[in-house]
Amino acid sequence: MNGMFVCSATYRDRKGLYLLDDRGKVTTELAVPGEGEWFGNFAVSPNSKWVAFTCHVRRRTDRDSYPIIRSVSTTGGASHDVERWDPRYETCYQNPVFSPSGEKMICEFALQHVGNPDLRVLKLYEFGDRLDGSWTGVSIVNPRHIGNHAPQFMADGERVVYFGNFAYEDLLEVCLYDPKVADHDLMGAVGWRLTEKADGVWRRPRAIAIQPEWEQIFFIQGHSRGEERICVILLSDLPPGGHRKIFDTVGGAHDRIGGLEMSRDGLRLAYDGDAAIYVVGTDGSGLRRASADGVSCRCPRLARDGTRIAYIANDKLCIADLDGGKPVLLTADDVRVDMFEWM
Repeated sequence: MNGMFVCSATYRDRKGLYLLDDRGKVTTELAVPGEGEWFGNFAVSPNSKWVAFTCHVRRRTDRDSYPIIRSVSTTGGASHDVERWDPRYETCYQNPVFSPSGEKMICEFALQHVGNPDLRVLKLYEFGDRLDGSWTGVSIVNPRHIGNHAPQFMADGERVVYFGNFAYEDLLEVCLYDPKVADHDLMGAVGWRLTEKADGVWRRPRAIAIQPEWEQIFFIQGHSRGEERICVILLSDLPPGGHRKIFDTVGGAHDRIGGLEMSRDGLRLAYDGDAAIYVVGTDGSGLRRASADGVSCRCPRLARDGTRIAYIANDKLCIADLDGGKPVLLTADDVRVDMFEWM
């Protein structure tokens, strides 16, 4: 399983989710969008049995689309809604993230439109060839009701780090939901604001990464600045209820940083900056470029065994040893990759 990938790709002019082997060959068509549908972000369960993906559905010809989260087995078969769409409230679910154990999922949730979402935690259940979910009762709401984004579970599978918007002109701060200390209002739980003027970036579901052992929180800063950087805060440095105003940084400054990827051992962080792939130690040491010059690269993903890195070069999948070596192009001319994850 470790040598296989789930890809959102166009294969022989047909968009969908596909399973690729370690040679880049399509082995299974997992799901394709129906009429009036298109796919968004997806996640692979920790046990590699399931893919959960955002499916945008245009339910009326004169209305906007409503995203729903669907699941499909990595062995193939029909896809199913993880949480059913409610036509009364026009519910929107998108950007699924599995907990480390795979027993739960967190996603962005909103009514009628996807703007200014809250976060909702679902309990997952396996029924043969389908993965279903039900609301746990946990909603992480924004105290100003202007949106929470980019959630990531911490290693315990209970606490959640995310961006919360704290200004109508868009000011994303790093927040922590801890069920032991969270405040509550009529709509749900309100997390602990960890930063002041973090200036988190928008519309990047992987803008936050967490070092599990030391509980370092890495995030992309730069929504209102001329350059973007990776900032880091150490959770143990914060007194209860306190927040940070000054942040350490790792890596370099870039016009745009697409997303962050933490290694399983928590020692290295991969990211794409200005169409190149970089790897840096979580202590800030050893920054190096992992992709070749002259190729537009994005979407770095680290293998679960910690030895390899894969990324998209132009629209092809490349793989290389994490400690160096020449990247190998995997996918053939009839496959164009948009997003992918290791199995």
